Amino acid sequence: MKRNAILRSAVMTVMLIAALAMKAGNMQYLSITVEGKQVVFSLADHPVITYANNTLLVKTPTEEVEIPVAKISGYEFTEEPSAIRDLKLTKPAIGGGLVVFSALQPGSAVTVAAADGHLLQTVSANADGTAIVDLSGQAKGVYVVSTKGGSIKVINK
Repeated sequence: MKRNAILRSAVMTVMLIAALAMKAGNMQYLSITVEGKQVVFSLADHPVITYANNTLLVKTPTEEVEIPVAKISGYEFTEEPSAIRDLKLTKPAIGGGLVVFSALQPGSAVTVAAADGHLLQTVSANADGTAIVDLSGQAKGVYVVSTKGGSIKVINK
């Protein structure tokens, strides 16, 4: 019971700090450390953080992530995304099961991995720097799409 009260208090503190950081305008990312890996959320996406059943739920317009509280070892607010510094990822167009990148180096690789890290496919950018990743044949779920410049999470609905 005492542990749940402490966890609720910690979640409320995170939400309050996030709101203050966004208002101050100097913090742009929330990074949550989960089993040694960073899960990064842009504050510009206005993440909504809730807590239920010992699970932290973070929702943005493009993703929904459930994180068991027992697996969280820390969090921080940063001006740059933690563990993805110097991110030079061209924001792709996403829709209809497709993720379309432009302005990539011709021939550069775009990889798709399942949420568990299992590599599913690799696509190469064509001569004009465009790479099209087709997730329409994949199961519904979260996928990590990566280029040399960084990675994004995509929810296939």
